[in-house]
Amino acid sequence: MDSIIGSRINNNTPHAANPNPAGAPAGGPAEEIRPPDPVDAKGTVTMTSDKMRAFIKISMPLYGGRPLSEEDLRAVLGEKGIVYGIHELTLMRLVRSPLYDRDTVIAEGTPPQKGSDGAVEFHIKLQKDVAPRILEDGSVDYKDLGLVENVVRDQVLATRIPAEQGIDGKNVLGNTITAPNGKDKPLPIGKNTYVSDDGLELRAAKNGQSDYAAGKISVDETFTIRGDVSTATGDIDFLGNVTVNGSVLAGFTIKAGGNIDIHGHVEGSRIIAEGNVLIRDGFHGMYKGEIIAGGSVRSKYIQAGHVHAGGVVEAQVLLQANVQSSESVKLIGNRSTIVGGRTMARNMLDCYYIGGKNNPVPTIVEVGSDPHLFERRREIKDEMAALAKNIDDLERLLQLLRQLEAQNRLTQDKRDMMLRSSYTLRISGERLNALIAEDENMQFMLMSEGYGTVIARGMIFPGVRVVIGPEQRIVSTAVSGVMLVRGEDGIVENNAR
Repeated sequence: MDSIIGSRINNNTPHAANPNPAGAPAGGPAEEIRPPDPVDAKGTVTMTSDKMRAFIKISMPLYGGRPLSEEDLRAVLGEKGIVYGIHELTLMRLVRSPLYDRDTVIAEGTPPQKGSDGAVEFHIKLQKDVAPRILEDGSVDYKDLGLVENVVRDQVLATRIPAEQGIDGKNVLGNTITAPNGKDKPLPIGKNTYVSDDGLELRAAKNGQSDYAAGKISVDETFTIRGDVSTATGDIDFLGNVTVNGSVLAGFTIKAGGNIDIHGHVEGSRIIAEGNVLIRDGFHGMYKGEIIAGGSVRSKYIQAGHVHAGGVVEAQVLLQANVQSSESVKLIGNRSTIVGGRTMARNMLDCYYIGGKNNPVPTIVEVGSDPHLFERRREIKDEMAALAKNIDDLERLLQLLRQLEAQNRLTQDKRDMMLRSSYTLRISGERLNALIAEDENMQFMLMSEGYGTVIARGMIFPGVRVVIGPEQRIVSTAVSGVMLVRGEDGIVENNAR
């Protein structure tokens, strides 16, 4: 039994039944089975075509193979020339916890940044919005339509904002990628403009009106109204010249820093120019209109209006007009006439007919003194009168305050009032003394000039008052072809023909 069991046991024991298994050399020992050799982890690097991104794929180590260390990973990257934009945190993570058999972004380049394009900042309105101005009380001023945008010489019209330089980039190989710079936008240089020395500002070369057209800013010295000055245009206030192709309707004003040229007529309006005024048809002031010019005034006729000119005044007819010239007044043509009103000229008044023929009209012609001196003297007289009244009021107030002070009834408010009044009284007195001195000097100037000529080439009619400096004469009988001057015995007549 024991042998049988042992045999069974031996039969169930591995390798015991056949001590020489198949495949083993007869009579020799069995061959030992060896495990596979270890396979270390390996890194493979790929890049995008633009070399801006690099990927690494790590194979898994096998049979106890060695994983990749930090040095191994850096060596793999170095073999491919990857030196820029390496993600250090990713590299360390791959060392600690590798991600096998998948591409991982390990480096990224810096893309280039294109520079911003330049720009132009405008300091004028590119489009003129013609609209009435709303006043503080809610009413609407239909004479102020904002039609003109004045600019003065050297005013900044536009500013150039320079383009920015691009910022270069780098790919993962460390190669520089050149960035394009932004494109500059040129200043919109037009007529009567110039560029500042630093090239950043467009400035006005002259006074005038700004205009933006065809991508350019220009400054026009002349502002042109193609029709009438009316509710469609409103008042005009311009630093340069003004041309009106039509007429100026009643109640409107034109102001110009240069000349004013009106092709039609002017009725009941104000025309103010630092230069010359030309009205090709005529001026009917309606007893309220006026022309003020630093230079000459030329009009076909001047009726029922006021004219103040620094230069020569020329017309064919003056009818019930108040005309003043710091030079001369010349009436043109063999029918030129002055009837009514007051005509003043510093040097000479030259006309064909002066006064009314059948119905004498009060007519005054005056030469030999600057009308502006008369105007200034009138202003001085008015101011002197106002100051004298103010001084009188202050003196009476101070007298009352001093009485209260003597009675110990002067409060602090009244004391302050007394101090202010005393100061105002002193300043007013100084101003009055200065005006008195100016008035005396002006009176001397008027008396010392007093020489000029009045010429009536056709006829000067009875009733005309002629003033030459301090002398005056009322014509009693009609005189033809006469030149009136100031002589030793007053105003004398000479032949004008």
